[in-house]
Amino acid sequence: MARHQQPLRPLRPLRPHIAPSRILTPTLPSSSLQAPLALLLLSSILLLGAHLTHAAAPSSSSAAALATPTPTKCDMSVGEWRYSKNYPRYVSCPYVRSIFNCRGNGRPDRLYEKQRWVPDKCSLPRFSAKAFLAQMRGKTVGFVGDSLMSNMWESFVCLLYASGVNLRLVQKRYGGYRYVGFFIASSNTTIVYRFSAYLMQAVTNSTKTASGRGKHGYNVDLDVVDPALMGAVPNMDVVVLTSGTWWQANVPGRVQSNVYKIKGQQVFLKDLNAHKYSLNTLRNYLGTYRSRLLPYFISLSPSHRWDSSYASKPGVCGADRPLTPTAAAIVLGSSTTTLDYVSAQRAAFSSPNPVRFIDVTAISTARPDGHTGVWGVLGGGGTLADGEADDTKSSSTTMPGALNGTAAGKPRTTMQSQPDCRHWCLPGVPDSWVDVTAAVWLREPSLLAK
Repeated sequence: MARHQQPLRPLRPLRPHIAPSRILTPTLPSSSLQAPLALLLLSSILLLGAHLTHAAAPSSSSAAALATPTPTKCDMSVGEWRYSKNYPRYVSCPYVRSIFNCRGNGRPDRLYEKQRWVPDKCSLPRFSAKAFLAQMRGKTVGFVGDSLMSNMWESFVCLLYASGVNLRLVQKRYGGYRYVGFFIASSNTTIVYRFSAYLMQAVTNSTKTASGRGKHGYNVDLDVVDPALMGAVPNMDVVVLTSGTWWQANVPGRVQSNVYKIKGQQVFLKDLNAHKYSLNTLRNYLGTYRSRLLPYFISLSPSHRWDSSYASKPGVCGADRPLTPTAAAIVLGSSTTTLDYVSAQRAAFSSPNPVRFIDVTAISTARPDGHTGVWGVLGGGGTLADGEADDTKSSSTTMPGALNGTAAGKPRTTMQSQPDCRHWCLPGVPDSWVDVTAAVWLREPSLLAK
């Protein structure tokens, strides 16, 4: 495809730093007007970003720069999405469930698959299976968290698969809890996954309404780490964690307030404060393994709230291409809830700390086009809203869906009332989360000392 002269790039805003203050949070009028104005603002921003974003291929000099080593200190969350003719890195993958398989479910556009995250001040190498296996020789690597971690886990497995790595399906039992994953014989490496909505001990407090519909929240012990995680950590060398989505009252499937407990007694905390308490519990627990465990925490993945007016717009969740850095900064700055939660996560895992914090929030905010929207067909266990392998309900665990491949569901050809603007298509945005995480691994002294 012939290249066109690239337009002038907009002036780059200061990074909307997530901690400690929200420098880009807009001041809105009275609460009665706040919601509609916020929707109008977000709709306008998404349109602005869609029209301003250029889709030019990187120059040869840019490609050369990307091949240089990543500096020791580098903020990979500041940058932009650029079109790459070499993307996606995989087209089909037997380990992508239908919930994330947008192409297989009939999504007609392809631009969302051909975007590469490029940081401003440093290079971000593509994930290298060879480097990963060299670093993780003889090690066990775990991925534990909610359905956004499932999104990242499936991306990670597919990047290994696309690199020709021989993956042997395994089930591991740690402390009586089952994890599902793969063994890689060439490097004696084991990778495993388990669902955990809160990373704390949690059980559903489901009730039934008069109509018989399920209505539930969770009983969450804020001072007790998920027993399934505690059972596995002593057997892991590296663990990648995330949580945050299910702590928000507006998450699909959580239509009733949670009951939070400390020392077995109910405490009355707002969801955000309960999340903060849990992060401290998690940090202190992981700190007891600091001599032998490398823990990483992936920041909250943003959702792009569905606006019914998007139904008449191209693309998914109101956009058909990435937002510009300017538009993305405004969106993130106006996302008060997201900023509050990520601020709490950043504060909990700031240095000195045994847990490494990896920021994917700003990266993902620029990609409303990357969500599954109406193209994430339910199947292979369904979405988290439907109790995707919901281990908070019982002690038995399975990988959500058939890990060794799930046939895609029937394509959706009409817009539904509530498209999924929280989860991500694969291939897509989570592939860059893996790139960023792997780049952090490449700078890890204990993984380099081989």
